[in-house]
Amino acid sequence: MRTVRNTRVTVGVLLSGVVAGLLMLTLGIKGPFYRTEVVNLPVNLQSPSEHQVQFTVDRSEEYMVEIHLNTVFPEEKIDKILGDFVAGGGGNIDVSWKVNLDEAVIAQGSRAEYGYSPIWGGGRSGLAIGSFRADKGKEYTLYIVTKNESSDWNRADPYIEVGLHPGKLEGYLVSQIFGLLIAAVSGVLLVVVTLIVINAKRNTESKKAPQPTR
Repeated sequence: MRTVRNTRVTVGVLLSGVVAGLLMLTLGIKGPFYRTEVVNLPVNLQSPSEHQVQFTVDRSEEYMVEIHLNTVFPEEKIDKILGDFVAGGGGNIDVSWKVNLDEAVIAQGSRAEYGYSPIWGGGRSGLAIGSFRADKGKEYTLYIVTKNESSDWNRADPYIEVGLHPGKLEGYLVSQIFGLLIAAVSGVLLVVVTLIVINAKRNTESKKAPQPTR
């Protein structure tokens, strides 16, 4: 009886581990459950232009200002536009920004001031061009100035994105990693324990079975 009880406890613990791991994995993938991208503003890179948009945030945190381009150009051209990360050189793109709260400028910057901080993934390339802190419940205005005069950069559908600083999302990445590990390890151990129990049960039944007489 004690062996059966111990086996049930072990199986229960492992099942709980699988469920807990899957819940952590889901939280890491789906979370956070508030807006992390608060601005997605198309911009014109074909001639000098100004853009502005008002926005609010759902959480008082640090936010990153980024410019993104869909990857429609060869890598060599993207490097000329955004900069060559390997060589450590900045590109030709010229974008500046500022954030106002009412009439006061609370933050400002440009690609040249921020330096080269590349972004890749999702079929797009981009740059982080600054960061600022925003508080929930306040309405901000983002001003963008582009000074480019390229004839075809707009083919990449450029846009400015303001989103939660990636450093604030590290916990969700950790949740994904540990959730996957916990679920995988618990699942493997559960399969092993189940196979051991099945094998032990078969051995017990074979010993109880009547032996043929000669």
